[in-house]
Amino acid sequence: DDVQSMVRFLLYTDDFDVEGLIASSGTFANVANKANILSILDVYDKVREQLAAHDRRYPATSALRSITWQGRSGTWGGPAVGGSYKPLDDILGEGKDSEASDAIIQVVDKLDPRPVWICVWGGSREIAQAIWKVRATRTPKQLQQFIGKLRVFLIAKQEDEAAWLLDSFPTLFVILSEKNYMGMFWNMVNTE
Repeated sequence: DDVQSMVRFLLYTDDFDVEGLIASSGTFANVANKANILSILDVYDKVREQLAAHDRRYPATSALRSITWQGRSGTWGGPAVGGSYKPLDDILGEGKDSEASDAIIQVVDKLDPRPVWICVWGGSREIAQAIWKVRATRTPKQLQQFIGKLRVFLIAKQEDEAAWLLDSFPTLFVILSEKNYMGMFWNMVNTE
């Protein structure tokens, strides 16, 4: 389903100002693999010229590759979908930054007044680590400014970082989708 979502997202990149594509660890695979995104971009590259013939705003494949970032693997944050529990201290904190969490901070820190939308299809560790680092290294006012620019769309609370974000940062703008994506899985989970 994430591959399908990625393909669909790329078909709409003419309508978005894409700042980054992040390989994050998710509940089912627990592996963050930037190469997976890059392989989908190889396919996008094959059709990009045709897409651009209809709308010149489709980004160049090289531009999308340059903003594809690696998250951390093995960050299974909880038993949300039958996984084993890993304490938040093992997932977030000092020395646990990634290319992706650092890139999120850089994007949010740009001198651009627009909000930064982050769509989380898997685990939310990368955005959680970015916020953890900002909280640890900046003043409370700077943290609130940082959080104030974020708009986070979560597909379920797949790992405990999502609960930590929701509980620890009540002013963080979050859209939590807990059920509407189930249509893709309905035949797999509905055996009645």
